Amino acid sequence: MLKFPWVSDPSLEDKNPEQSLAQQVREEILRLILLGEIRAGQRLSEPDIAKRLGVSRVPVREALRSLQPTGLVVSKLNSGVFVRQLTPAEIHDLYEMRGLLDGHAVRLACGLGAKAKAALIKNLGLQLDVMKDAEAQGNTLLYYQANLAFHWETVTVMRNKKFVEVYQSITQQLHLCRASNLAEGASRSASLREHQALYKAIRDGNIKAAEQAAYDHAARALKRLENP
Repeated sequence: MLKFPWVSDPSLEDKNPEQSLAQQVREEILRLILLGEIRAGQRLSEPDIAKRLGVSRVPVREALRSLQPTGLVVSKLNSGVFVRQLTPAEIHDLYEMRGLLDGHAVRLACGLGAKAKAALIKNLGLQLDVMKDAEAQGNTLLYYQANLAFHWETVTVMRNKKFVEVYQSITQQLHLCRASNLAEGASRSASLREHQALYKAIRDGNIKAAEQAAYDHAARALKRLENP
């Protein structure tokens, strides 16, 4: 099962007492969308979700309303709420933003203090090793998961809550279209080489090279998606 670095493993059965029921339902719907159990274009039926999660329709309605700002769901007049299907223009814009955000994140990562930098490099290296093994095995799911975790390391080390929220929102929206992009061996190989170049630039503290590698990686990923 695919795991996201910002989504906890427990399902609704393992409730967080500090969260309202609507918040718990929201997190569970989000998890189901990201795991592909609820797909792009699919209608989010309040009665079906309430039955599936064993709750009333009220917290489901609140949860769906709170999910709309994430860009993952969209409300259609007289039709209901649906998992969003991105247009080519939206995908282009999101990838452009991803490149800019990644570039900023790695620029700051290059300037971390010695202790924080060493910890980041270690964690990036671990994810890169997983990506290498996954590529050798042709394991798209494992590769994609490590890919997400690799970038998440460079973003969360900034400790900028708003930046992290924006990055997470963009990455989640792109997930609706990008996971299949790595199913082809050639795409995974190209992606791995790009991550290796990015890792080397961060490790060496080469700010210019790291920024360029991050931006180029996003641009090339978009091209691979547009021309599989």
